[in-house]
This record gives sequence, C-alpha cells and structure tokens, in this order.
Amino acid sequence: MAHRGWVQRVADQLSAVRSHAVPEAEEPAAWQSIAQELLAHTNQPELLSEQRPLFEEFLSKFPSAALHWKAYAELAMAVNSPEVRSIFSRSLLNCPSVELWSTYLAFIKRVNQAKGEAGMLETRKAYEYALDRIGLDLHSAGLWHEYINYMQLPRPNTPAYRALWASGAAPGQQDSQRIMTLRQAYQRAVQVPCTGLDQVWRAYEVFEQQCSSRALSHRVLEQQRPRYQAARTALGPRTRLQEALNPAALAFTPGAGGFEQQQQVAAWKAYLAWECSNPQRLAGPDLALRVNLAYDQALMPLRLYPDVWLEHADWHLQGETSSPHLALQILKTARQVLPSCLLLHFAAADLQEAGGDMDAARQVYQELLPSLAPDEPPATPPPQMSAESITCAWVQCLRCVRRAQSLKDARQTFLKASKVPDIGWQVFEASAMMEWHHDNSNVKVPKNIWELGAKRFMAEPGFVLAYIHFQLGLGDTANSRATFERALTVTPVEHSQPLWDGYLCFESQHGSPEAVAKVEQRRREALSLSLGSDYLHCLLIKHREGDLWPVQPAERDHFKRVLGLLPPIPEPAVTRPPQAGGPHQGPNNGQLPQSVASPMLDTWYEV
Repeated sequence: MAHRGWVQRVADQLSAVRSHAVPEAEEPAAWQSIAQELLAHTNQPELLSEQRPLFEEFLSKFPSAALHWKAYAELAMAVNSPEVRSIFSRSLLNCPSVELWSTYLAFIKRVNQAKGEAGMLETRKAYEYALDRIGLDLHSAGLWHEYINYMQLPRPNTPAYRALWASGAAPGQQDSQRIMTLRQAYQRAVQVPCTGLDQVWRAYEVFEQQCSSRALSHRVLEQQRPRYQAARTALGPRTRLQEALNPAALAFTPGAGGFEQQQQVAAWKAYLAWECSNPQRLAGPDLALRVNLAYDQALMPLRLYPDVWLEHADWHLQGETSSPHLALQILKTARQVLPSCLLLHFAAADLQEAGGDMDAARQVYQELLPSLAPDEPPATPPPQMSAESITCAWVQCLRCVRRAQSLKDARQTFLKASKVPDIGWQVFEASAMMEWHHDNSNVKVPKNIWELGAKRFMAEPGFVLAYIHFQLGLGDTANSRATFERALTVTPVEHSQPLWDGYLCFESQHGSPEAVAKVEQRRREALSLSLGSDYLHCLLIKHREGDLWPVQPAERDHFKRVLGLLPPIPEPAVTRPPQAGGPHQGPNNGQLPQSVASPMLDTWYEV
C-alpha cells in the first residue's frame, strides 16, 4: 500500500486548495506540488482509477498543462482504456506541444496497426494533421522524420503502397504522387528552424539525388538552399530564446506566480517579439502560421493574461497579414477563457463596430449585460462581475450605441442601465455628458439626468464632484455651492473629506475671502482637525493647480509624502544604528495623520 500513499497525499492537497484551507498567497506553491506529484508517478497505470479524479480536477484548473495531459493519456493507453480518445479530444487543440502530439500519433499508429492496410491512410492523415498544427515547432524534426519514413516504408506494388498512394491518384501515377508528396514534405521541413535541421537537409539531398537526375536534383536543391540557410541562421536565436521558457509552467493569474512567473512572461514576450519580427523574411501566409504557433504556445502558460490575447488579435489586424476574421476568432476564444475581462469584450465590440456589424457588437455587450435585451436569453450565462465592472460595461455600451446608432437609442439604453440594481453613478454622468456634448443648447435633459442621479448618489463624493464640475461648466456657481451644501448634509462625516476639500478649492477660485475662511473653519471643525496639522493641506488645496505645485520640483515628492500621496521612503536593506540624541520624527515618519491626507486630492475635478 505504500505506493498508494502519494495518491492520498495529492487528494488531500486538492481538498485543501478546493476548500480554501490553503492561504491564497500559498496556492501557487500548492498547485506546483500537486503538478510535480502527478508527473512523478506516471509508471503506475494500475492506479488509473484512483489517479483519474486527481488528473481531472487538476486539468479542469489547468486545461493547457500539456505535460499532464500527456501523462494522463499514457496512463490510459497503458491499460487500453476507452477514455484515451476523450483525453486527446479535450487537449490537443489547446496544447500545441510536440510531446503531447507525439503521444497522440503513437496511439493512432497502435490503433491502426491492427487494421492493416485499411488503417494506413488514417495514420497518414493523422501525421499530416499533426504537422499542420505543430510542424513548425523547434523540436518538430522528429515528427517530420517519422512522417517521411512512414510514407517511404511501403514498397511499390504492395497492398500497403496502394493503400497510401492509390487514393486520389490516376492509374499509373502513384509513383509521381509519392515523389511529389515527399518532396513537399521535405521542402516544408527544411524551412523550419528546428533542432536536427541539418539532418533533415541531408536526408532531403539524398532523396532528391535518388529520385531525380543529377541536373534536376542539383537545380531543385539550389532553389531550396536559401530557405534552408535562412532557417539555419534563425535556429540559433530561436533556440536561445526558447531555452528561457519552462514547458512545465502552469497558467496562474497575473502576479500569482511571483518572480518566476514574471520571468516567464518576459521570456515569452521576447520570443513572441522575435517571431513577429519575421527574421526569415517569410511570406505572409507562412509568417502567419509561425506567429500563430508562437502565440498558441505562449497562451498555454499565459492563458490568463488578457494582454497576450489582445496582442495576438492585434497582430492579425496589421500589415499584409491583416485578417479581422481571425482577430475576432481569437477574441472570442479569449472571452471564453476570461469571461470577466471587460477589455476583451470591448476590443471585440470595437472590431465588430469598425466592420459595420452593430448587431454583432451589441451581442458582445449582451454577453455581459443580459438586461440589455431581456427578451433574448444569452447563449451562455453572464460572467460574475463586480458592481464596478457592470457599471463600466454599461458606460461603454452607451457610447457604442450612440456612435453606431443614435442618441435616441443611447437614451433607451440608459433607461435600462438606470434600473439595474447596484449600478454606479458613472452611468448617469456618462449619459448626462453625452447629452450635453451632443447638444449644449439644451441644458434641460442633462440636468434632469444629473438630478435623477442625485436621488441615489448624493452621499457619494465622486458623483457630487462630477455634478459640480458640470454645473461650473455652465457658469452656475450658485447651484454649485448649493450642491455642496446638499451633499454635506447627507454624507457621513467619515466619507466627507473629499467634499470639504473640493468645497474649499471651489471657494478659493470662485468665492470671496470671507467665504474661503468660513469653509476652511467649517471643514476643520467637521473633520476634527487641528489648525497646525491641517494648515499645509489647506494651502495646497487652495494654491495647487492640477500638476502645478506651489513648491520647487525638488520639494514636490516631500510634500506628497507629507500629504500621504506617496509612501514613505523605504528603509535601506542595511541600516546603521541610530545616533544618540538624533532627531525623532515620531510614529508617522514625518507624515500628517492619515485622516488629513485626502484620498480625492489627486482626483478632485479642478474647478
């Protein structure tokens, strides 16, 4: 039973992660431990029934872990389990890995071997399908050799030979078809910067010399030599860049894998940039195949990185390889992997809108916002999103509808958004400003929208400051002052500092000296601040103008730290003992109390 102990150990680890008994910061290390255990015991196929739930749970979390799919398939193959095909069908297209595809081909050959000549054509098709998917990989030379040897093995006029070459060939043309097919395979292989490239080239030379006259073989080889030389030149940098890549890396969310994950991201991006630079000067379709493979492989460990998906889609929108259709397909897959990532949805909607397909753009937004079309149930359940994300999606949907349809349609969309529970005030701001910017001669509609929002958000400083910013744009200082007073009566004191800071700034720009002094005094009393500690803060509120600070550049960071807008200077790694009688700054390291530093100081609308 000792050899079963690791199974229970992995099961316990999975249970701990599943039940969140493992701290979030330690989850990546726990998953790495599980991954290593699963790969370390692949020589025990008799335990497949016990290992199956472990692999299934692990691979549901990491569906692009190619090495684990390979190990799982090999265990099933060892006991002739019928689930082998299911394992490959779920993994191959998500994992462009030579190791996994080689295991698949071994399985296909074994299955078809029992069929005799009837299975040879199916095996050939499997090889060709695999080479179309993975034949440009750095380590694909072995697959090319296997395929070519498999095609060359049957002797002419044998049943196996006819099984491979009779299909699609006119009578008596099987030999010509065989030579043409093998030549095309060799010519594709010698253009791939792969380990073993020189051996592939030498085998190709022998093939041409055996199948053609000396003059013809010399001419054909000389035509192909520049492509081989270009691949040979690219092989060195390609190998060096891929040496930094870890094929066993797991797909963690950005930042969860720590420094090691950060290194892998940088290594993959360096490799992707190199492939996109087209070092071999490939033609457009050939370059697209190489770049697609590079991104598909990068997205195995980086599948949870939206920027990599977006970069891949963007590549298909540039230059001679431009293909909006492929870009949309990439973004569709990305949204399936990361359904809660708004940026992927917005990019897809933008692309549909740019192509003139507003219905498709609306459908993208409907994936996020079912209430956009309540009579049309979504094809898939909407993703789980925070109130902030839902608000952001509605704002962008409003703007998309206005651009592609009309302001009237945008109003109807706003009415739907305003009825959504927990919708944020930003939807009201976006709609009001849209109306105002579209027709600034009609102030009534945007004012009504702002007042509608005020019924729900008057206690939220962000809404109030945005509303006052609009009022000041109309030159309406009287109502701006009234809005401050309305808001301060309903906003809890602990959340009111941004309003008081904004009110003081407003009076310093638009009020009298008496009004400034009065608001400053009221602010200090409401926030329970002492005159000494708050003096500097008030000066900066009144005399700072956006990025223009009333101090010298060398002093700016110091004042930001005093106000809590920058963190304190970190303690050096090696410190000297404090000198006796040295200055003592107290517990705040020279900062004002936290209550004095306004979180809205850098985001308050300049008025």
